[in-house]
Amino acid sequence: MPGAAVGPEAERQRHFGRQAQAIGAGVVAVRCDRDAAARVAHDLVGTAATIGATRLAIDARDLERALASTGEDYVVALQAVRAAFVDVMAAVASVRPPDAAETRAGAPRADEPEA
Repeated sequence: MPGAAVGPEAERQRHFGRQAQAIGAGVVAVRCDRDAAARVAHDLVGTAATIGATRLAIDARDLERALASTGEDYVVALQAVRAAFVDVMAAVASVRPPDAAETRAGAPRADEPEA
């Protein structure tokens, strides 16, 4: 696929994309199975923290805790996760991997520190 990211960064983006699908399924699961939704929220905490999406990780942790309670507090937490998730997905979509010409010219790659 032209312009598709390759290497470790691409794998992180694919993993986060899979998490995006899982959180979508988790939103539906909240209505049916709070335990399943809490597991999705827990996974999202780890994934968000791994990629440095701190706000999303915090909001997902709040959602996980809200789902563990018996009330309806999860609704507010879910709205916060959705908002943070939209922001993170926009940021992920804006990441452009270096093209072959930049890499050949000796430009630092996104996953390499500059000397």
